[in-house]
Amino acid sequence: MSPSDASGTAILLSDILGSTVALADSIGTPVTEYTYEPYGQTTVVGTASTNSFQFTGRENDATGLYYYRARYYDPRAGRFLQPDPLGLSLGEAEAYAYVRNRPLTSTDPLGLYESPWLLRAVVPGQGAWDYAMTGFEAGDYGRGTLGLGTMLGEQALFVLTLGQAGVARQCAVSATEAGAAGGAARFVVDATGESSIFIANGTLEIGEHAAMRMTQRGLSLDVVENVVTTQTPFRYFHEGAWKTGYYDAAGRVFVGVVNNAVTTVIRNASPNYIRNLQAIRP
Repeated sequence: MSPSDASGTAILLSDILGSTVALADSIGTPVTEYTYEPYGQTTVVGTASTNSFQFTGRENDATGLYYYRARYYDPRAGRFLQPDPLGLSLGEAEAYAYVRNRPLTSTDPLGLYESPWLLRAVVPGQGAWDYAMTGFEAGDYGRGTLGLGTMLGEQALFVLTLGQAGVARQCAVSATEAGAAGGAARFVVDATGESSIFIANGTLEIGEHAAMRMTQRGLSLDVVENVVTTQTPFRYFHEGAWKTGYYDAAGRVFVGVVNNAVTTVIRNASPNYIRNLQAIRP
């Protein structure tokens, strides 16, 4: 997205949450910079701009409030001004809460409460259920009906395949069973809700942010497993640290790993993006 005003067209530069961190001119020089408190209080320095897309990519309406489609959000209070319209939250306080008080790792682009990421990752049809409820709440009954149909289809597939297909495998087995499988990658979810992938030479944990992105982008643990076990790793420098990357050029999926934890998962990553990533140096 490239907003325009009297000073010309600017290029939006964003961080991992989608927040605009700078506006750059046509040659890539930052001319306006944005900084944010954890819950989104915004400071702008540099050339004045009419750009309203700021915290998590949503619109700052010039009063300090952000428009999240279903309701308005006040970053000074770290809460929505209206309760959860879906009615899925537990208790009055949580009805106004923003991303379950985890603003550094989560976003809520529609201002709607949704199921916890782990539930969406491991329960067949849970993501489709959230999609359906969002549609019904917005008065889009076609979307709601489609979501319910998708949910029933995913659950039927799970039963018919005895849980061996797609998302169902994400609930897999213990480390002992993984080792008995001859080194093949398997998955577990521990008592704290953290997911892990067991591979031949160790274990990769799935960070909360990466798991959330996987759910949003429709990527299963099977896909991540395939990338990290079949692709040649490479080093890249990002956010002040060296990291390990894996790239499946055919599937255009990039997986970033730090200290045996998957921290980044990108779908539709272009070869040019990977080349630029590898070219960055301290």
